[in-house]
Amino acid sequence: MIRRLGVLYSTMPGPAAWARLLGLVLALLAASWLLDRLGLAPWHPDYSFLLGFGAIAGLGTALAEETLFRGILLKAPPQGASGLGASVLSAAIFALWHPLQTLFYHPLWEPYAWRWWFLAGTGVLGFLCARFTLTTRSIWPAVALHLVAALGWKTLYGIPSCGLAPCVLYQ
Repeated sequence: MIRRLGVLYSTMPGPAAWARLLGLVLALLAASWLLDRLGLAPWHPDYSFLLGFGAIAGLGTALAEETLFRGILLKAPPQGASGLGASVLSAAIFALWHPLQTLFYHPLWEPYAWRWWFLAGTGVLGFLCARFTLTTRSIWPAVALHLVAALGWKTLYGIPSCGLAPCVLYQ
């Protein structure tokens, strides 16, 4: 396990992987903008999150969760296998982990935890992070995607910050 984590953290993907990630992030931003314009998921921007402790906390959360879900729990498929099954399982565990946290403490984002769109979004994020990890043999694209998605979700939609420290401090 330690060796696998060492490989995932020491491998830097090539420009093609970063270009795919950038394209995905731009597509997600365009979809979010369209949902806002249509009134289906209106933006409630909170840019203060990016300027304060939020970006650092987001990076810590992305590193910790990607280490657990993609570095430890996600197993590389056998030679020649696609890894789709492992990616789906990783995504399901990742999606369920978020609302299960609310049983142990009451984060500020608890009202969103069991909503279908939150579960679907975390499932899709988990799947995409797993695919990036398996195809690049690096954890960095998954960490970057996780961080950008979490910061975008919190900044554009004004969802309260998650993470144990901010939730404990403000209760």
